[in-house]
Amino acid sequence: MDETSLRALLDSAIGDEPPIGPVGRNSLREGIKLRRRARMRRAAGAAAVVAAVAAALPAVTGVLGNRAAAPSGGTAYVAMQGSGTVVPIDLATNTPGQPIQVGRALYAIAITPDGKTAYVSDEGTSTVTPVDLATDTPGKPIRFSVSPFAIAITPDGKTAYVANGINGVVPIDLATGTPGKPIHIGPGLSVIAITPDGKTAYVGTYAGKNTVTPIDVATGTPGKPIHVGGQPGWLTIAITPDGKTAYAADGNAVTPIDLATGTPGKPIHIGTRLSAIAITPDGKTAYVADYAGRNAVTPIDLATGTPGKPIHVGGPTYAIAITPDGKTAYVADGNAVTPIDLATGTPGKPIRVWHSSALGAYVGSPGSIAIMP
Repeated sequence: MDETSLRALLDSAIGDEPPIGPVGRNSLREGIKLRRRARMRRAAGAAAVVAAVAAALPAVTGVLGNRAAAPSGGTAYVAMQGSGTVVPIDLATNTPGQPIQVGRALYAIAITPDGKTAYVSDEGTSTVTPVDLATDTPGKPIRFSVSPFAIAITPDGKTAYVANGINGVVPIDLATGTPGKPIHIGPGLSVIAITPDGKTAYVGTYAGKNTVTPIDVATGTPGKPIHVGGQPGWLTIAITPDGKTAYAADGNAVTPIDLATGTPGKPIHIGTRLSAIAITPDGKTAYVADYAGRNAVTPIDLATGTPGKPIHVGGPTYAIAITPDGKTAYVADGNAVTPIDLATGTPGKPIRVWHSSALGAYVGSPGSIAIMP
């Protein structure tokens, strides 16, 4: 393919298409098919970002002129759909490393608490693959009958929980790499978050009314779904470090949930299409990504439930991860992975992690970003 054709494909791929289209109560399966076709189109263009691709063409005036957020050290790992690779980013220098070939259409990535292994879900091959982070070597894929999507690991590092997007959550014994019996929840599973004590997993469902369903990890038993406010749409969850509150971000609002009682609080209205949420290690602030309209990350003061001034980045914001020291957020903003200095709310220089081989770097549209603990 010549450079002109490649550029045309790249230009057509960069847009504000959400990571998943709206799915009605009676059209979930068709919605999933549409989402997969959309992802294949983005992968063919090798440039759309869902969670961590860097800028092909920086899109916001002033971003490149700002000072870079102070690097926090450590490594972030980006799961890229189009190329099936995981790209490490050295956070001390904000420099991408050599891609690790894992699969075909990667969706999510989670890292064990000891920082030794990443587990990557691949909807293209219906597998979850362990990656040894000391050697950057992928292990034997764990196969599923239904494409795995979201993935979360218990704090003791013994079990991963994988949502298949259709109706079930499957536990994986990480010592043996063996999937367990599926836990049936319902259609439209989009995210899993596990409490810091490891006792409960919370699964977000976006089909019909948005709900959050608790699962007793000891017994594998689902509890009563918790209905959350806001417009129906993609749902994502973050839990405070003290394990007392979950925040569920959906179509246009963030709803706090008291985990002791399972009671949702008053929704905090933010934007039009919320795609991701992350909470600082001190539990004081949540950062919410908005992939339509403002293309911004909005802080929320969790003590008051008050949104702050949006931090604008270079495009639709699909995913966010915060460093363990709480100093920097890394945001996949449609055209780049942008570091944000959380002390000042200042975006830094976008980190380039994509290119075609003809242009000299990596190919893919990422599905997730995880930072080593």
